Amino acid sequence: IKKRKDTAPQLEHVILADKRLKRASDLLVPTVPFPFKSAKQYEASLSIPLGRDWIAPSAHRVAVQPPTETRQGMMIDPIKFGGKKGKIRDAKRKPLGI
Repeated sequence: IKKRKDTAPQLEHVILADKRLKRASDLLVPTVPFPFKSAKQYEASLSIPLGRDWIAPSAHRVAVQPPTETRQGMMIDPIKFGGKKGKIRDAKRKPLGI
């Protein structure tokens, strides 16, 4: 058996499989999401724990709060699914008659 160069010396007893998992490819992100400039930044943000046991309650609230995308007084249309892959089409927002 050839020695692998991508393993650490303390993991010599571990056997790594080189097969590609088709199910796992659906979970991979094709590009880096918006606020991040590189894949390294994105992976670093995923490695930070967000639980209440690891960070302060106020920081936890800010970290898990979803962003607000609509202003007060705007009517939100229901989500419409289109196509076979179930992609969401953008719903147009209409102001209420106030």
